Amino acid sequence: AVLSAAIACLLGTAAYADELVSLKTRPGATQAMLLWEPRQSIPETVILLIPGGPGNIGLGSKDGRPEAEVPYLFSNQRKVLLQKGFAVAVIDAPSDQANMTQEYRTSPNHAVDLEAVMREIRRRFPKARLVVMAHSRGTVSAGYILQNLTDHVSSAILFSGLYQASPSNAPTALAGPGLSRVNWASHEVPLLLVHHVRDSCLV
Repeated sequence: AVLSAAIACLLGTAAYADELVSLKTRPGATQAMLLWEPRQSIPETVILLIPGGPGNIGLGSKDGRPEAEVPYLFSNQRKVLLQKGFAVAVIDAPSDQANMTQEYRTSPNHAVDLEAVMREIRRRFPKARLVVMAHSRGTVSAGYILQNLTDHVSSAILFSGLYQASPSNAPTALAGPGLSRVNWASHEVPLLLVHHVRDSCLV
């Protein structure tokens, strides 16, 4: 709370130009991305937020203002994340996926979506560093980026990552390899893992 208050004081009453972006990534599918972008500065760093769970946070417009219908881990952390010199991009599930399972998050289609998002970020902010920040099942998406798209990112932060494969009796919507197949030594991207000893997820 003290940190949040201090950052809020530093930020003052900054104005923001949020933007809802819709990318046509694949035939019949679009990928929504919400940009939290400060008006006053050209960002040096862009944080790409990948929500956990099904990943479907319902990005849309309400009373002319872009927002997510479904709360996610980072929803109330704007003042902490959007500091001077930073922009933030939050991705939704693509239009053809109500639930981004682990199977989907490790699929070629998801790779196409992620690459399109990162290309758009690079187009808008060509000189900015890109930091991937993911939570829970979203870390499976981040794991794919770390294994295959490291040229696009400067660093990554994973919260409550799914480090183990799901047990054989796990429901289909939750089952998958998690991050168990990621070769952490195969890349040089700085990585911060944030995890609590009382995390209730078995994987």
